[in-house]
Amino acid sequence: MSHCGQSGMYEAIATGTPVVTVPLFADQPANAAALQHLGVGVNLQLETVTKETVLAALNTIINDTRYAALKSVPRVYFKLILNKFFVAIIEDRKNYLVYSRTDL
Repeated sequence: MSHCGQSGMYEAIATGTPVVTVPLFADQPANAAALQHLGVGVNLQLETVTKETVLAALNTIINDTRYAALKSVPRVYFKLILNKFFVAIIEDRKNYLVYSRTDL
């Protein structure tokens, strides 16, 4: 589980480690939306988190084959995704933020 700060987000993408995110403020909601969009995370909202939603998210990451398959993907692929992610932010930060906010 992660609050989805910038370093944690990059680490999850680079290592293909699925995470349950609970963003709190600043860039964290956009980071969590990006992880969910990339298929590396399950995003929970702080305002609605319960024991049941946390357990459901953890069960999804543990039992859903899409997340289990992340570990078998070569690290080069995740580095490519991370590079594209950086480029997308740098090239069009405004549209990225608009997109990620609508994805929350």
